[in-house]
Amino acid sequence: IIYKRGFINRHTVEMNMDKVAGVDVDQSILGRMLDYGTIHVLGTGGAQTSMGGIEHLHRIADPLALRNAITAK
Repeated sequence: IIYKRGFINRHTVEMNMDKVAGVDVDQSILGRMLDYGTIHVLGTGGAQTSMGGIEHLHRIADPLALRNAITAK
């Protein structure tokens, strides 16, 4: 999974698919109507950091489809 954010200042997060322990989706009512939300990718490992913890992917279009693609392995 590669997540890139920013146009001038770039922030990139990478996580191997075999390191994903779970995926959660948060959507507000407006997010459900407009089909966007936040995805929380839980990695294997103890600490909740970008390496082995939880990554939050904000304002993702069609988050349920992305969750299904990640968990389909």
